[in-house]
Amino acid sequence: MLVASQQRTISAIVLFIVLLHLGVSTGCATYAKRVQAPRTAFFANDLVNCQQQLEKLASSHRGDRDCFELDLSIVDLADGNSKSAEERLRKVQKRFDFLEQDSVTEKATSYL
Repeated sequence: MLVASQQRTISAIVLFIVLLHLGVSTGCATYAKRVQAPRTAFFANDLVNCQQQLEKLASSHRGDRDCFELDLSIVDLADGNSKSAEERLRKVQKRFDFLEQDSVTEKATSYL
């Protein structure tokens, strides 16, 4: 049988996990809401409108800029602009490669 303090600890852990899950899933839902209108335009074959909306979102929401750039590369490909799509993809790839670089402080703390 669990002691009252153990039950409170377990309850706190469960509450933390639930709140963490809600926080993570909210961010994904926000991005999905933002791209709903551009994707509707894309599927209606209104590529110019879709591209304008995505570019506006990319400039105003810097945290999701890479995701918007990936979406814009798909629009470029659908519009027949393979060179522009390739440039966007390379730009995002360079950004991802930069983010994956090892940090000096990370290496230093891993030795401790």
